[in-house]
Amino acid sequence: MFDSCEMITVQNLKKIYRTGFFRKEDIPVLQNISFSIPKGTSFGLVGSSGSGKSTIANILLGLEAYDSGTVLYKHKSIKEWCKFENLAFRKSCQLLSQNPYASVYPKYTVEEVLAEVYLIHHKRFDDIARQFCINQLEEVKLAKSILSRNISELSGGELQRVCLARCLLIEPETIILDEPTTQLDTIAQDIVLNILKELKLKHNLTYLFISHDIDLMSFMTDSLAVISEGVIIENGSTDKVLSESKTIFTRNLIDSHYNI
Repeated sequence: MFDSCEMITVQNLKKIYRTGFFRKEDIPVLQNISFSIPKGTSFGLVGSSGSGKSTIANILLGLEAYDSGTVLYKHKSIKEWCKFENLAFRKSCQLLSQNPYASVYPKYTVEEVLAEVYLIHHKRFDDIARQFCINQLEEVKLAKSILSRNISELSGGELQRVCLARCLLIEPETIILDEPTTQLDTIAQDIVLNILKELKLKHNLTYLFISHDIDLMSFMTDSLAVISEGVIIENGSTDKVLSESKTIFTRNLIDSHYNI
C-alpha cells in the first residue's frame, strides 16, 4: 500500500552497469533503494561523489533505465508516464540542474529561453504568455527588463533564477534539484535557496534535493537519506539524521563539511 499523499515512491530499486566486451562484468550501482516523498515536502539525498545520487535522479526523470524495483510518480510507474503521458509528466516534474549554462542555448535572449518552453506546452506565445513570463521572473526576484538580455550577459546566479522561472512557467508540482547551487557564489546561493523556500510554501511544491552540501540539506529539507556506494545507510527527518547520525560515514560526512 502507498500513502495517498506521496508524490514519489521508490521501493527496492536496483541498478546494474554492465561493462566489458569479451568478459562482461556486472557492477551494482544502486542496491535496494527505498524512500518516499510526500506532496509539499522537501527530501534530500546526500552523499559523496559517485554514490549514486544523480543516477537516482535520472531514473526518476525517466532518463535512465533500472533493473528492478518500483519507481512511482503520483502512484503511477515512471515507465508508464514516459510511455503514455510523457508531456504531462515533463510538465509536472521538472529538473533544475547544477550547471545553468549547459541547460540553455547561449545565444538566446532570456525571452527566447522562456518562450521556447512555453511554446512546447501551450503551442502559442502572445502578449498574455509574455506577461506570464514576466510574472515568473518576478517570482524569482528578476525585473522584466532582463527579458531582452542575452544569456551570455547574465551572472551564474541570475541565470539559475532564469532557469527556475522556466521551470515555473509550466506550473510543476515537483522539482528535482541536482546540486542547484554548486556553481554559484555564496551570495547567489543564499538568494536562490531563499527563493526556493518561498516558492515551496506559496505553490505547495515538492522538492528532491541532491547534494553533498550539509548546510543546504539542513536549511532546505524536511527529510534526508544518506547514500554511500549505492546503498541508503540512513533515512529519516533531517534534524534527526544530522544530530543523531548512526553511521561512521554520516558522521565523517558532517565532520568533513564543517572542517573545511
